Amino acid sequence: MDGASREWTKVIIAGIGLIAAALFVVWYFYQYRQDVLIRGVPYNGNFAGTIISTAPQSVAAMITRYWGDERVSLGDIRYRIFRFGTPHSNVKSAIYLSDYAAFFKEQGYETSIKRFKNTKEFGSYLRRGVPLILALKLPSETYAIIDHSVLIGHLPSKSVLIFHSNLLGNNYEMTFKDFEASWTGRENDKVFLALRPSS
Repeated sequence: MDGASREWTKVIIAGIGLIAAALFVVWYFYQYRQDVLIRGVPYNGNFAGTIISTAPQSVAAMITRYWGDERVSLGDIRYRIFRFGTPHSNVKSAIYLSDYAAFFKEQGYETSIKRFKNTKEFGSYLRRGVPLILALKLPSETYAIIDHSVLIGHLPSKSVLIFHSNLLGNNYEMTFKDFEASWTGRENDKVFLALRPSS
């Protein structure tokens, strides 16, 4: 192969590399603009007609049932695992993401608490069929109500997130703008729990 042929080969290889890199960049940003909604996450909450009555019970029921896991009954979730009491009783009166993580680890799930900066970060999990647990601030002019909810959708086309919320019902839509505003004053708590059954 003469020198001219070698140079042309280098040019062709470099051109193919540039095209591949450009296609990757286009695909990378395109996927962030794609709507994603996990179908099949059952709604268990105040409006589902079951014995579930609080956000922790609701979250535990929805996540386990989504993965087809019924080893823990709804009765156990409500009356044994996520039972609430008064501040003077020996029963927990508040639940944190670490409490969910501990519960799901006991059931054989891989759990990970992650910090996030913006809504784009949720898409990669949802595209893989992994619903997320967040401490959602409910829209209320009177009360600062924080309710753990299950994130099942990220719709850039409408600039909304979709949640199953114990108090707000199923497929509750919250705009990106309202979601970001809801974290004002509690930026240190901008974390979510991702989990899936272990192998």
